[in-house]
Amino acid sequence: MVRHGAAAAAAAAGLLILTPPLRGPQPQTYATGIGEHRTVTLADGSTLQMNAATKLSVVLRRDRREVTLQEGEAIFDVAHDVRRPFEIAVGDRTVRVVGTQFDVRRRGGELSVTVARGAVEVRPAAGSSGPAYRLHPDQRLDHREGDTTVDLATVDAQEVLGWRTGRLVYREQPLSQVVSDLNHQFSTPIHVEDPALAATPISGVLVLDDQDAVIRRLALLVPIRAVRSDAGLVLRREGAPDR
Repeated sequence: MVRHGAAAAAAAAGLLILTPPLRGPQPQTYATGIGEHRTVTLADGSTLQMNAATKLSVVLRRDRREVTLQEGEAIFDVAHDVRRPFEIAVGDRTVRVVGTQFDVRRRGGELSVTVARGAVEVRPAAGSSGPAYRLHPDQRLDHREGDTTVDLATVDAQEVLGWRTGRLVYREQPLSQVVSDLNHQFSTPIHVEDPALAATPISGVLVLDDQDAVIRRLALLVPIRAVRSDAGLVLRREGAPDR
C-alpha cells in the first residue's frame, strides 16, 4: 500500500511538472491584401475598418487593450471603457484613447492620425523622445518615424475616412502620394518615372471602382496618360514622348 501511495504521489508530481504555465491572452493578427477591405469587431465592442494592404495584431487584456499596426491604415471606433485604455503601437509612437473614432495610417515609415470623434493622445513610444499631443475632432498629426518633429493640421475628418466608402480625397497632395494609395487598391502597379510629374500637387476626389476608370478620372486632375509596360502602368505627362 505504501508503494502504491508513493507511486501515486510521484505520478501527481509528474503531472504538476508537465502542466504548462498559464499564459495571458495571445495576440490575434488580422491582415488585408491588395484591394481588400475588412471590418473586424473585437470582443469589447470596438470595430476596426482595415484599408487595403494592412496588417495589425490585437491583444485584449483585463487592464488595457493593445493594438500593433505593422503597416497600413485602419479606422478605429473604440468602445468606451475608462478602466481599459485602448493603445495602438505604431512605429515610434503610441496612440492612446478611452473611447473615440479615428484613423491611423502607417505607410513606409510615415505616420498620420486623424480624429473624427472624441480625443486621442499621441506620445512617443518607450525609448523614443518628444512631447505628447492631444488631438480633437478634425485634427490631424503627421510624423515621420525617427524624426522628433510632428506636423499638426485642421482637416475634414470625413474626407480622410472616405476610403472606407471607396472615395479618396486629396487636397494639394503630390501625385506620388496618389499613386502610392492606388497601388494598395489595385493589383496592376502604377509608376511615375518623371520626378517633376510625381511632385505635381493634386486636388480632387477619386472613386475607386475600375482601375482604368480611376486613371481616366485622374487625368482630369492632372494632364497625364497611362502607358502599359511589362512592369504595369507608367504615368507620363500628356504630350511627353514614349520611350
